[in-house]
Amino acid sequence: MANVAAELIKSTSSMAGYVAGVLGTTPQDLVGFLGGDYLRVKRVENVMRMVERANERLREKGIAEPQVASISIAAPIIEGASYESRAELRELWARLLEAAMDPARAGLVRRSFIELVGKFEPEDATILALVMGGAVTQPNSRDAIAQHLRLSPTAVEVSFLHLIAIGCLRYRSRQAEQDLHLESPVITPIGRELMQLLGPWQVDAPSA
Repeated sequence: MANVAAELIKSTSSMAGYVAGVLGTTPQDLVGFLGGDYLRVKRVENVMRMVERANERLREKGIAEPQVASISIAAPIIEGASYESRAELRELWARLLEAAMDPARAGLVRRSFIELVGKFEPEDATILALVMGGAVTQPNSRDAIAQHLRLSPTAVEVSFLHLIAIGCLRYRSRQAEQDLHLESPVITPIGRELMQLLGPWQVDAPSA
């Protein structure tokens, strides 16, 4: 427990500066904000990595003076990111935070986008980006994406079904929905807006 406590103090002290940069202030009880012992340490570390990545993207775009993010947006992003150690999903949280701190895009960050990102699985954003791009479609989106990402067609269908359930994709037609044809779904307006906000996307095939 002593090691955990020491690591918690170290991580929380470092985290305070990051949160102050995002929110413009530091919560009085940052430890209480993120909850319990060893898991608390890991959550602090997850947020630190996410904020570092968001700041890196801001620097890459030449945004020298990012704005303080609205607490109604930043707080749920920090909360969601604190539970996420998977790199693909941490990247999504970082992109959301980056947008919330970009003066040109902050007004485009909807709370519904935060809820959607919290429901994503690692492959979902990549698959959604490929559907939106429309370049990987032959013989159909499902099989083309499966081949491109070296996944099974069934795994792509599972992602399609999930993205349909959360409102980011829809069936191509009522007949396709009735027949449960999942070969080539269509991105919805909210799915497109989310992906454009978090972009640009460069989706390469996995290395052999």
